[in-house]
Amino acid sequence: EGSHHLQGDRSILRDNNEFLWRESPASFSYDLAADAGPMVVQVRYFTASPQANPYYVAAAAAGPYTFDILVDGQKIATQNLADLHPARREQTITADYPIPAAVGSGKKSITVAFRPHSGDNAGRVISVSVLRAGTASSR
Repeated sequence: EGSHHLQGDRSILRDNNEFLWRESPASFSYDLAADAGPMVVQVRYFTASPQANPYYVAAAAAGPYTFDILVDGQKIATQNLADLHPARREQTITADYPIPAAVGSGKKSITVAFRPHSGDNAGRVISVSVLRAGTASSR
């Protein structure tokens, strides 16, 4: 996180003895290297519920988790973690978000931010990457 200039004064790093993830009631962001051509932001989330994972950190149940994903200040997606995997049987899930050419084209680096909706939290982010479109795959 240090090498990606993590910003966000109220973000929290959580741990369930297997995964580390970041969440916040306020925005947080990372500066990431950009690539030539079409790109996607790929985010891996921690999605397990207390019922699915006995090692779940109860304090992380601060949700709900509805937030916007921004690239250089431009919203590229809105995400609700419950929509990604309603049954939450998997501990993690990966989602890809296309970066519009007008937002990412010609840049050497971009800032990817997670901004919560009012009363919600942003995150449960395990990792975030910028990849060439076509090389990313949701899991």
